[in-house]
Amino acid sequence: MLNRHNNISNLTKQFLAARRPFLKESSYAHYTELAEHYIDPYVGTIHFEKLDGNAVNDYVSKLKTSGKASGKGGLSDKTIRDVWSLLKSVYIFAAENGKCTSDIRFPKLTVTKPTRMRSQILTSSHQKQLEAYLLDHINPENLGILLCLYSGMRIGEICSLKWSDVDTDGGLINVDRTVLRIKNTEARGKQPKTIIVTGAPKTESSRRAIPVPKQICKLLKSEGKSMPGNYYVATRSEKLMEPRRYYEKYKQILKKCGITANYTFHALRHTYATRCIEAGIDPKVVSELLGHSSVTITLNRYVHPTMEMKKRSVERLMR
Repeated sequence: MLNRHNNISNLTKQFLAARRPFLKESSYAHYTELAEHYIDPYVGTIHFEKLDGNAVNDYVSKLKTSGKASGKGGLSDKTIRDVWSLLKSVYIFAAENGKCTSDIRFPKLTVTKPTRMRSQILTSSHQKQLEAYLLDHINPENLGILLCLYSGMRIGEICSLKWSDVDTDGGLINVDRTVLRIKNTEARGKQPKTIIVTGAPKTESSRRAIPVPKQICKLLKSEGKSMPGNYYVATRSEKLMEPRRYYEKYKQILKKCGITANYTFHALRHTYATRCIEAGIDPKVVSELLGHSSVTITLNRYVHPTMEMKKRSVERLMR
């Protein structure tokens, strides 16, 4: 007879409680959101023994058609894979701890392969347009955006960058932390539902020292003169600007300099990676500058040949 306390919802809570000491706060918040929105409402009351092929097909179908927390639309295949990965980890935890039989064949998830999205890259003219505006209107926010164009930093990394992380003598930017807004898993009553957290970068390889061009280093030396080390670069104060607010500022800046294209902030990172490849920098070096764990990630996600690169390549055929 199945123990009613060993349903998937309770087992997920037990798993997360056991794993919490080993998880980053942001990862724990992400998993609790997956459980709250996409596991508990659909399969929370049943047991793993009952999660057969038919139940899985019905579950995945609901996630794909109306799985969003708002009920308006389905989840992406990536989110469904994240949910399934968490569910499988809960099952392994349950089996190892005698909460369910270990001879269950965990159903295999079948979803379409993700469509490779083409990364946004600023055109050369738009990049020059943006740079000209930033250099003519230097302030902490504009300096941060310029740094992203010449370092490939993520928005959370630039928001959490302090002047103590900038080595103007060595021409280096040391990326050692990131900031993001996450679900407040301890929220009670009128407490905020989300909180800002600052912590270690996305992965261990994201901890890195990024050399910057001499012209940028000269600008940093000028702007950072006598600046306290605990001040943030993008605000020139002890208070950081959260990514959501900085993104809004970035969109305003694009508008001010006459760029109507809908570039995301991450387009700065894509542009940096592509310009590095265009300049002939070895892909392995670009991978380390971006903080990727492998060069494959860099080439697949961020670096796409521009038409200029293609033209230069075919011209070599006539040499």
